[in-house]
Amino acid sequence: MPRVKRSTIDTIRQQVSLVDVVGPYSNLKRAGSNYKGLSPFTQEKTPSFFVNPSKNVYTCFSSGNSGDIFHFVQQKENLTFYEAIEVLAKRYNIKIEYEDDGTPPEKASLRKELFEIHEIATEYYHQKLLEDTPEAQKMRSYWTEQRAFPLEVAVDYKIGLAPANDAGLIRTLIEKKCSPQAIKEAGLLYVRDYDRDLSNTRPRFRGRLMIPIRDVQGRVVAFTARQTELTPQDDASREAKYINSPETPIFVKSYILFNLERARLHLQDDNPLIFVEGQLDAIRCWHAGIKNAVAPQGTAVTDGQLSLARRYVAHIDCLLDGDNAGQKASMRILPIAFKAGLEVRFLQLPAGSDPDELLAKSGQQAIDDLRQQAMTSIQFAVHSLIGDRPLNPRQKSEAIKQIFQCIQQTDSAIVKDAYLNELAQITKIERYTLDADFAKQKPLSAPQPTTEKKGQENFSDKLTSSEYVLLFIALNDEELASKIAEQLNPEWIKTNHTEGRLLARIMEEHRERLWEGINYCEHLFEDENERNYFYRVINEDFFYEEPVKEANINLKKIFLDYFNRERSKIDNQLLNTPKTDAATIRELHRKRKDIRILIQNPPRLN
Repeated sequence: MPRVKRSTIDTIRQQVSLVDVVGPYSNLKRAGSNYKGLSPFTQEKTPSFFVNPSKNVYTCFSSGNSGDIFHFVQQKENLTFYEAIEVLAKRYNIKIEYEDDGTPPEKASLRKELFEIHEIATEYYHQKLLEDTPEAQKMRSYWTEQRAFPLEVAVDYKIGLAPANDAGLIRTLIEKKCSPQAIKEAGLLYVRDYDRDLSNTRPRFRGRLMIPIRDVQGRVVAFTARQTELTPQDDASREAKYINSPETPIFVKSYILFNLERARLHLQDDNPLIFVEGQLDAIRCWHAGIKNAVAPQGTAVTDGQLSLARRYVAHIDCLLDGDNAGQKASMRILPIAFKAGLEVRFLQLPAGSDPDELLAKSGQQAIDDLRQQAMTSIQFAVHSLIGDRPLNPRQKSEAIKQIFQCIQQTDSAIVKDAYLNELAQITKIERYTLDADFAKQKPLSAPQPTTEKKGQENFSDKLTSSEYVLLFIALNDEELASKIAEQLNPEWIKTNHTEGRLLARIMEEHRERLWEGINYCEHLFEDENERNYFYRVINEDFFYEEPVKEANINLKKIFLDYFNRERSKIDNQLLNTPKTDAATIRELHRKRKDIRILIQNPPRLN
């Protein structure tokens, strides 16, 4: 059987929500940032099945099963891994691509380097903002005075400054030994195909405020750059208020929601995602205490972004600009929101205002006031397309047809019926009349994608070994995992339990620079028990406030435990060595002294 391309597997992981896949088998309800329900694998009365939507993994405490989206389908439908891929691809209309020769693509190492480059660039731009230079002072003034944000917010979000004329970024990337291919693919510099000397390449962003764009795991994948008075006149994009990173192997804008990595931790049934227009609007919301705001990346909301939102919530609030353009843009959300299974409410701003201005003036109270006057999807559609305007019958019919096209996108007959009832009530059109026209309506082409604590079941409460703690930290922080691998001698790890064996293998992957992320670990598992254990760890919410401190504590414990075991072995040897064997006794005492000296300097992460 030909090998499925990794890009296809990644696409399924990215676009398909495990919450939706599990839906037909278990009625999931939100539990903190996760979902829980009755086990799809066993008969039970108390829910013990948990889904982590941000990682798209599940844990079933009743059956002991844990895994990702593919493993769930394998278990429920008795399929092989590749059969599960084909079932999901067909179910969600995703094209499967196969390798020509069975050789895995060389994309994983490039992706890893692109993440590293964006972290380097983020730190570089941020430090430029904080420097004591005239350029940095002007940009800080723009941030604190013109945008009315405190500097602490810039530090929190790692806001940066792209100097107007500077070759420092490329020098830094070259010094960090980033590959030419990765530098080119990152899109932060203009690199031509025939360039051999990268030191003279021009930066894409000049004299702009730099806003890092992060994926749902918190990794920087791109930048949005805001024009300022520092933007030079000779810049090719000088007139553009905002310019963005180009799309790369790690950045597809139609699947990115700015601030989702933060907002997803503050969601509740009565506190859904709030969609705002831009990144600074989302940052303003966060600063005002509204922790659930996100901004679509790109000029319009896409079905990929709404499918991503559907992993976390069943409905969203859309904060509209008060102008006609804002209303027209929001109307385009409806069909793709209905298709994604999302209910939408619309919070309408006063004419001529935007979220940034309103929140800077009135704070969270402004949003609370708007919520009191929120419009449902159908109310908003009627308001936008019909309103108070005097329409003739033909014009009114055409407006109703546009609303029909939105309603058609939902796959639930019950939801369609409710929408038609609401439409009849608002428009004062008889329901049977609407039904007659709705039955004649031609289907709208599907939108195309553009390029709680778990109480006694809390897994981490049961496992407190140092190997478990380091494994847990390593699976949640790749950068910290690499640092741990540098300090942790493989001999120190006890491998007589599952967490020790997995930790040893994962540390080896990091030391050899072979680690490709938590989605590519199948080769590490020797049996189903290890796989279940791994995904149960992955499914846990990361709860360490000071992971470096926790890592150091447990690194030291493993270190001391190993040498205490070695010292006990030596003591036993001394007891069993004849006193006449003076040479062996001296050697054992020397080893014991060496251990006494070694344990005075336990390993520590910087």
